[in-house]
Amino acid sequence: MWKAYFFTFAIFYVDVINANCVLNVKEDLNKNHPLILSGHDDKWISLAHSSKGSVDIERDEIVRFACPSASSSKKNSFKSADLRSTVVSAKCKSGKEFEISQKTYKFSDLMCNYPPEFTEVSTGQQCLGSDTELIKIGFQIDRDFVAEYTVCFNKKEKLTLYTEVTVSGDIEKAVTAKYDQSWTTSLSQFGNVDVDSAYVSSNQAKTFKKILNKDFFDKDRCYLEKGKLVSNSDLLFLPEQASTSHYLNAVPQWSTCNRKNWIEIEKRVNNLAKSFNRPLTVYTGTYRKMSLPAKWGFSYKDMYLHYNSDSDKAIPVPLYIWKVVYDPHSQKSVAIIQINNPHLTLTDIDSFVLCEDICKNVNWLNFLERKTIVDGYTYCCDLPNFEFGFAFKKSPFPKARGGILRDDNYKSG
Repeated sequence: MWKAYFFTFAIFYVDVINANCVLNVKEDLNKNHPLILSGHDDKWISLAHSSKGSVDIERDEIVRFACPSASSSKKNSFKSADLRSTVVSAKCKSGKEFEISQKTYKFSDLMCNYPPEFTEVSTGQQCLGSDTELIKIGFQIDRDFVAEYTVCFNKKEKLTLYTEVTVSGDIEKAVTAKYDQSWTTSLSQFGNVDVDSAYVSSNQAKTFKKILNKDFFDKDRCYLEKGKLVSNSDLLFLPEQASTSHYLNAVPQWSTCNRKNWIEIEKRVNNLAKSFNRPLTVYTGTYRKMSLPAKWGFSYKDMYLHYNSDSDKAIPVPLYIWKVVYDPHSQKSVAIIQINNPHLTLTDIDSFVLCEDICKNVNWLNFLERKTIVDGYTYCCDLPNFEFGFAFKKSPFPKARGGILRDDNYKSG
């Protein structure tokens, strides 16, 4: 009798599981997969109830699929020819099947003809002064805009001052497939500056020589790359991750040197969101300009990637790249600062630390390599001291403060 009950329960349980829609990350979600949005707002579907490696949607749950375009000249669309709109509401039936307007479609029919395109929208608001502009990066869905992150851009210097993004507590369930995503930007943001060309290593050598009146780069020196303020690893789905390849999200960062510790910081921030199992607000930004000695060593020059004259210069190389990690639940935070200059010596470092280093008191950030200059010298500060040391006249960070952000579940190694 008990065996009969157990067998009946087992069949019922399997049927319930199979009744949901389950999309396999590796098999179903390639670079052309549509935006998968909640049915009641303009946010991506939650992965809270999904297993790692899949996107689980409950039976009869309403979601929205979208294949957005960034320009009117290149229209995106669904693979299924009878779906004329670029955004549809769909009800999960089971497995990989969805109902749209009383007709059943396989998820493979709902792929986009080419990868969803991201774009930017200006808010018309200033963020850190009169020459700055707050811009949203995301996807235009009919009349709605699905924002992935925001950017505070200095229009005069042609440099992003900071970004703001939410890192999900489900970040370990992120879709992890690599594909080439070309960089993009609006020409209006950078004017006559050829951003692509500015980052080419041979052009960096020419620009630095023009500024310093001497050769700077040689075979032993590393070059500057497009350092992403919002990382691919901060976002869950492939279209979101693709949106990080926007020049408004790039700053000059030393590549073969200075990147190791920054990558470690990004990993530790994501691990913190995973440990807390709740979203974190992460701000990432720049401060001051890196300077190098000119030909005769009597003066230092601020470095730019675009330089024709003192009146025609843009994309300064930042001296500092920083993160502020804020937990809205506890209202606790910490600032993480990296010195973006691998050519310093240990005797120089103290003068570049602008607020008291508290990394040793923040368990999830106290890693041994953080003070290695060639890997990116890194230190930490509490938020008030960071704001003071980095001269924020108007703070972009939440006013509610609850102390230093630590992880009680952290285990070293």
